[in-house]
Amino acid sequence: MPNGGPSPLFVSGYTGRARLGRRREHRHVGRVLLILLILVVIAAAIAAAYFLAARRYRVNTATGQATVGRRDTATLVAAQHTYALDGGVTWINSSGATVAGSWPECLPHSATSTVTFGWLWVQKLHTRVVVWVKC
Repeated sequence: MPNGGPSPLFVSGYTGRARLGRRREHRHVGRVLLILLILVVIAAAIAAAYFLAARRYRVNTATGQATVGRRDTATLVAAQHTYALDGGVTWINSSGATVAGSWPECLPHSATSTVTFGWLWVQKLHTRVVVWVKC
């Protein structure tokens, strides 16, 4: 001061540190909020992907007549839809065990039988694909 007294900054107790500390606190809060926002967006994307995938690839169940031809081929007819079965498929035997990649025991060659099976719609092929058979 011109009259030789203490500086107004000194009298008020301002040193500049308090203001600088508040800026750092605001930056810290901003970073935390940004991280939380990113986590919420990621969680929402994962949830959306899960629900879209679950809806898109839902396995349906049907019961119908299976007519077995030669060499592990069968035609399944249920609810006015025809399904083809060619080669091995996952199947559930009479005791409830799952058997993968072989011909189901409940579909004897050159015979007709009633079976329950699972199928799903494959959009790219525009067809229904049999994914399991229950004996």
